[in-house]
Amino acid sequence: MRLPVPVPVLRRGLALLLLAAAAPPSPAAEAVETFTGIARLADGSVYYVERHRVEWRGERPVTSFTRYSDAAGQSFGEMDSRFPAPTPAPYTPAYRFEDRRLGRSDQLQIHGDRAETRAIAGDGSPEKSGNYALVPDLVSGQGLHFLLRARLAAFVDDPGFELHARLLIPLDAAIYPLRVRRLALDDGRLTLRIDIDHWLYRLFAPHMDIAYDVRSRRLLWYEGPTHILDALRAVRTVRIDYRYGSEAAAAGAIPDHHAAAGSTTSIAIGR
Repeated sequence: MRLPVPVPVLRRGLALLLLAAAAPPSPAAEAVETFTGIARLADGSVYYVERHRVEWRGERPVTSFTRYSDAAGQSFGEMDSRFPAPTPAPYTPAYRFEDRRLGRSDQLQIHGDRAETRAIAGDGSPEKSGNYALVPDLVSGQGLHFLLRARLAAFVDDPGFELHARLLIPLDAAIYPLRVRRLALDDGRLTLRIDIDHWLYRLFAPHMDIAYDVRSRRLLWYEGPTHILDALRAVRTVRIDYRYGSEAAAAGAIPDHHAAAGSTTSIAIGR
């Protein structure tokens, strides 16, 4: 049986599940959190560094900005997400992503109950665009993390609980069905597994594991493919460990005015 989407394309799409935001332990009415993720390859070498800035309004994320740097500290990309409210798909933010090394970029714009996407792979292939209905189970970009965070209690209370969603990947011009289930709950740390919600896809596509602190709901680590491709445009598998507070500050801060200078993409929310 032939898969409707080639396996390499599916693998690249799943790599975009790299999550890039975590929540403060006790969100205030208006709160800002900064933290850092160190992505390492199997040999322990630093592949890249993520620096994050998340703005909250109560329990609702408002903006989430991530800057990517190489092991030498040179910035090469950004992801900027905005969460409008209300919307039919609360975990599908308007966003832009850019990797200047490879000329890769994609963006999602929200217009009423529709999502419009544009994506440039940077490999000479034609630009991809799409128009999708915003529905409650649709997620995209950094929205998956916020959906998982909102459902942590269900995973804790019921070991057999499964979350099902559909992931929109503009760079693939495709939507993938996802399944999330609990792997372990040890000493207040919850480990989840994310994979494709189809038995045949699961034979070929990689899974991703992610861990949260149950009390603070902070993202602790991620293991799986990353959307940050190497110089040969190959998907790499990484382990990302997240640092908060003074540890994150020591690694560098995100300025308040965090729009990327010279960005070739933009975010539009509403008409």
